[in-house]
Amino acid sequence: MAKYRWDKNTMYFHADWRNENNVAIKQSEADRPTDWNFNSIVGKGVFIGDTFAVYNHMHKWYGEGDQKLWVDNSSFPDEYGTGTKDYYNTFWAPVVLYQTPFANAPRADNPDSYGYNTFTRTRNLDAVPFKKSFRYSLETLGWENGFADFAATTYWYGFQNAMLWICKKHLF
Repeated sequence: MAKYRWDKNTMYFHADWRNENNVAIKQSEADRPTDWNFNSIVGKGVFIGDTFAVYNHMHKWYGEGDQKLWVDNSSFPDEYGTGTKDYYNTFWAPVVLYQTPFANAPRADNPDSYGYNTFTRTRNLDAVPFKKSFRYSLETLGWENGFADFAATTYWYGFQNAMLWICKKHLF
C-alpha cells in the first residue's frame, strides 16, 4: 500500500473549542441580547457541525436566540435561524434526552433546563462551504434575564492555510 501524499487539495479536520462563563441571557430584544461567537474561521473550508454545552444558572429556558452563520464576509447572516431549540431539533423547551442521526441531546439535568444541557448537531446533509471566511454565533435570548455558562466545539474541514480566528466579537 502506498503512503498517502498530502497536496493542495487536501482538507484537514478541525475540532475547535471555546467557553465563557456567566454569559448574559436577555429576555427580550429591548434588553439587548448579544451574539455569542462559536467560531470565526479565515480561509477556505466547510463547516460540518458543533456540540454546545450549557450550564444554565436559571430555572427558565435560555435558548430562544437565533443561530447566525456568515459565509465569505457577508454583511448579513447567510443562515438566520429561529432559535436554539429549532437548530438542535428539541422543538420546545425544556429539553429532554434524544438521539437522532443528525442531532442529539445527551445531557439534560432538569426538566426546567436548569443545570447542564448538551446538544450536538451534525450537518451531514447541509454542510456549509466557504471560500474566504466563516462565522457562527448564537443570540443570547431566553425566557428571563439571567446567566449561563457556554462551551462549544465546532467541527470543520479546512485547506492548509485555513485557521480559526480566536475572538469574542466578530472580526469580519
